[in-house]
Amino acid sequence: MIKTIQHSSTILALFAFVLTIAFAAIPGCAAQNSPLQITASSKTTIVLPTDTIPSEETAAKELQHYLTQITGSDCKVVAENAGTALQGTVIYVGPTQFAKAHLTDKSTFADEEWTMQTSGNALILDGGRPRGTLYAVYHFLEDVAGVRWWTPFEETVPTAKVLSIANLNRREKPSFRYRDIYSTYANDGGRFMARMRLDRQGDAPVDAAYGGSRDYGPPYHVHTFFKSIYIDPEKYYPAHPDWFLIQGDGPPTVHNAQLAMSNPEMRKEFLRLLLINIRESRAVAIAKHLPVPDVYDISQNDNRVGFMGPGDEQLVKENGGAESAILLSFINYLADGIKTEFPDVYLDTLAYFSGEQAPTKIKARDNVIIRLTDTQSNVLLPITAERNHAMRENIENWAKQCKNLRVWDYDITYRFPQLPQPTAQTYQPDLQFLHAHNVEGMFIEFEHPLDADMRDMKMWVLCKLLENPNQNYEALVKEFTDGYYGAAGPYVRQYQTALQTAAAKSGADIQWFAGLDTFTYLTPDFLHQADGIYAKAANAVKSDPVLSRRVAQARASVDIAILRRFRQLMKEWRLEGHDESTFTLDRQAAGKRYLAAMNSRIDMWLPK
Repeated sequence: MIKTIQHSSTILALFAFVLTIAFAAIPGCAAQNSPLQITASSKTTIVLPTDTIPSEETAAKELQHYLTQITGSDCKVVAENAGTALQGTVIYVGPTQFAKAHLTDKSTFADEEWTMQTSGNALILDGGRPRGTLYAVYHFLEDVAGVRWWTPFEETVPTAKVLSIANLNRREKPSFRYRDIYSTYANDGGRFMARMRLDRQGDAPVDAAYGGSRDYGPPYHVHTFFKSIYIDPEKYYPAHPDWFLIQGDGPPTVHNAQLAMSNPEMRKEFLRLLLINIRESRAVAIAKHLPVPDVYDISQNDNRVGFMGPGDEQLVKENGGAESAILLSFINYLADGIKTEFPDVYLDTLAYFSGEQAPTKIKARDNVIIRLTDTQSNVLLPITAERNHAMRENIENWAKQCKNLRVWDYDITYRFPQLPQPTAQTYQPDLQFLHAHNVEGMFIEFEHPLDADMRDMKMWVLCKLLENPNQNYEALVKEFTDGYYGAAGPYVRQYQTALQTAAAKSGADIQWFAGLDTFTYLTPDFLHQADGIYAKAANAVKSDPVLSRRVAQARASVDIAILRRFRQLMKEWRLEGHDESTFTLDRQAAGKRYLAAMNSRIDMWLPK
């Protein structure tokens, strides 16, 4: 792991500031009172409960590791019942007897709720299981000690002769119950996920050491209709062709067909297979001492085939023309069929393509989760923009029809994810709107860790806002850009402002499968401006190889835009009557920078 400790006077000043005033910003804290101190000459005792779980042991180890790095203090980890003499500052981690006796608020913690509280000469870091205590420790290390985890591979750890812990009494929990980014690509068992307060990371497994994750039962978390354990066409189609809706000729496949969801015999067989799957998968989990799955996905194939089968016309008509009524009727049937035997299990389905419009009459059962996709919006604008009214109305309408609503969002454009895309400014208004409309979970696709536009900054800011969408967006961006890019931070922000301005002026409409010609703001003038800003950013950190590498990787989206658009831009330049020799963009220089940036990115991100 690359550790970037005090790379510049800017970072040093930032964390000196954090360590001196952090408590003044925390409700219930008084900066003038600092009864607890950790120093190089002091001893610190970290106390775990007697019945600790793996994630609480991890919390203690993380706390020990970083406090030792920051102050040089001698930090010991002991069990509460070990009879060890408690020396120096004492930090109780997890549901210790001391915490139970001394917490001001003794109400039961929610699963991921956490608290930081001082009590006399002790500090309590506690929370709900499995991850609340981890969150308490990570918040303490960030908000009090000044540690920053920028990416899975890079962190900033300040040093301090004295770490003063003022009076603390803070208790919080994440705004969204389910926070899943596909994916962190950290290959670390869930460490970065937990540090960023996510509770799932796509398909990547999460170790018990980081609290595990609320994983889906088999076979997968999406597009499961034709999976082999359910209605596999190779097995069922020859004898039951009426169980399938096929577009065009040929047998049904995941590309050209859906299930005939109103067919009563198909429904009975699907329920039989689902019950077998739940029983068997839970037995396997118990045998392996893993959490039993409590969510199973039953969702359409990934295609645009409609849901309308024989006899469905009236149901659709009664529900405002929404074909999702067919899907929801099917899912409700399955949900009713499992709830007696498995009252704690949820069925998750996808409101996607034909299913995006909410029905007007039929409501989802309480053990059904709807994941609404957004395949229509302009990603450069928030949901609240008039252009994106379809998604906004879908959210408002689905919120009336289901108790458990989640959103499947795309923070990616699939064909050209590398190109500059000013999307980060939509995160806060979108998440605030979704939270206000009872959306309890977010699944966000954010692939391409090597080359997606400004992925490091966007990932960090997105994670912060997923935990609490009411944080100040501009402050988060400044914190990341100053902390991660050092003296180049102001230039990176200047570039972001220029990009947002150019996109807004162009009126560009970028959707999830946008073509190159829709990136109309990537003009010679804008790319020349952006190239100049990044040249200043590179010059500001030229003496620091780590910061230089980070700036080069941020600049890569501008460089690839120059490469992708060069021929068209040069053609337009000539048509305007200009000579080629006066063209302001240097394709060869951009290519060399892009190749170097990608090579350094690969060296860091791909497992050795």
